[in-house]
Amino acid sequence: MFEDAFIKSLIDRTDIVDVIGKRVQLKKSGKDFSALCPFHSEKSPSFTVSPTKQFYHCFGCGAHGNAITFLRDYSGYGFVDAVKSLAGDAGMAIPEPRPISAEDLAREQRRFDVMQVLAIAASDFESQLSADAVAREYVNGRGLTDETVKKFGIGYAGGGLRSALSGVSTDLLDRAGLVSVDEETGEVRERFARRIMFPIRNADGVVIGFGGRVLGRGKPKYVNSPETEVFHKGDELFGLDLARATIRRDRVGVVVEGYVDVAMLHQHADARVVAALGTSLTQGHVTRLFQVCDRAVFCFDGDAAGLRAADRAAGIVLGQIKDGKRADFVALPPEHDPDTYVRAFGIDAWRKLLVDSAVPLSEKIVQLIMRSGNVAVAEDRAAMARDAIETVRAIGAAPAFRAALHGRLQEALGMHLRVPGTVTPARQAKGPADRGESFIVDPTHHRVALLLAIDRQWAKRIPEELVDDVVRTLMNWFADPSNLADRDAPNFASVQSPYIRAVLAGALKSESDRTAMLGMETTKDAAEVMLEALRATVESKARMAAIGNLFGVTA
Repeated sequence: MFEDAFIKSLIDRTDIVDVIGKRVQLKKSGKDFSALCPFHSEKSPSFTVSPTKQFYHCFGCGAHGNAITFLRDYSGYGFVDAVKSLAGDAGMAIPEPRPISAEDLAREQRRFDVMQVLAIAASDFESQLSADAVAREYVNGRGLTDETVKKFGIGYAGGGLRSALSGVSTDLLDRAGLVSVDEETGEVRERFARRIMFPIRNADGVVIGFGGRVLGRGKPKYVNSPETEVFHKGDELFGLDLARATIRRDRVGVVVEGYVDVAMLHQHADARVVAALGTSLTQGHVTRLFQVCDRAVFCFDGDAAGLRAADRAAGIVLGQIKDGKRADFVALPPEHDPDTYVRAFGIDAWRKLLVDSAVPLSEKIVQLIMRSGNVAVAEDRAAMARDAIETVRAIGAAPAFRAALHGRLQEALGMHLRVPGTVTPARQAKGPADRGESFIVDPTHHRVALLLAIDRQWAKRIPEELVDDVVRTLMNWFADPSNLADRDAPNFASVQSPYIRAVLAGALKSESDRTAMLGMETTKDAAEVMLEALRATVESKARMAAIGNLFGVTA
């Protein structure tokens, strides 16, 4: 929308210390500023703001970016609003948006048309609920107040939607997911006839889809909108538009199963609650949630299906968890779901349950592995050990959590688990001592560091898909020649993370051993081999997520 040159000029003319300092208490720390991270809970400051680089970074949770991303992630601004705010502060005129291609214009028009039709449908569903005594009786019977019904836009599809949208083409109704067309006969059917309707909104509060609950005993019980140009259910959380402000404030988000669960808990003043649209939890859901909170609590129905959903969710969360984030799992009594529980026992009991009965992700994983066999039987114990090793290896973005879970699984199984990639960093001459901590180093991080140790010029050839916060730090460290002025005593003073110091120490030792054995003439060949290994990592990344198979999670 805006030219890159304008964005660069805007960032250059923005004082990031002023932008962040208005919202977070900063303290001068050398040439930079530090603070308690606003994106996760911590007791010691790990959040750094650099006025020279116009950049912020948290060494605890990995949050990073410029003034625009800060306004987006902390204050909830959209990209355009963040740009306008900063431009106003900087006294810069907003330029005309760059020309939009005909294809982009057509695509946006198609999306707009779909959302307009969905908005009309939502309004019609609300009107139908008001006019239908049976539908109103059902909603009232579920304990939902008129205020809650209005807040969530709950309605009823009585089967007359096409008359309200009589001027809309069948093609557009189909693209909006409101009708289905039989490919053989051409018959058009309303997708949501005779259902209580829950509009699904995006972060801006715009209706992008619907969930429909059958009125009576028909099947299926729930129907969601299909994938459309504006709706991707694997990325959307029901109720997030209403819960986001509270989740950001409390840094806690609660995930339940059903639409009514969300509405009822909001009605009882717990506005932290969202739902995964009646589908299995996805990586997209977890990513979206952890963008706005530090602790996610998953509380599914107490029946067998709910327990299975919680097990699958643990596998999904395990692959997405980052240090500084936490996930807990709460099991309800078998006869209850969140809706019935809060109505039976009240909001105070619900809040107490989420604290007193919460099982941390680490313990959930231990329970899943331990119940797969009898630890007293050698064959079962060996199988559980293999599962434990694969589980630990699947954690890619949380080195501290990975090490802690590794230790907990060894304790539970009563045996040593040798996970490939464990190194113990040596004591460094020019950096803080690491006191012999042991870390499980991600093989990708080790290969990247080893490639850079061979020759830092290879940084530009590292596959983009592998560049995370750790890799960026490694690249920055190797880019400064002074850090390796004395290879026998590398300077780790600028590296605050013990894990990254461990990665560097292991890579430098491996490179030193390689040179001693093979000589410098093999440098280019060694770099080519390492680069090929990184490329292979990219190609096989999906297959390496072995944890998915352990917990029945499909990609």
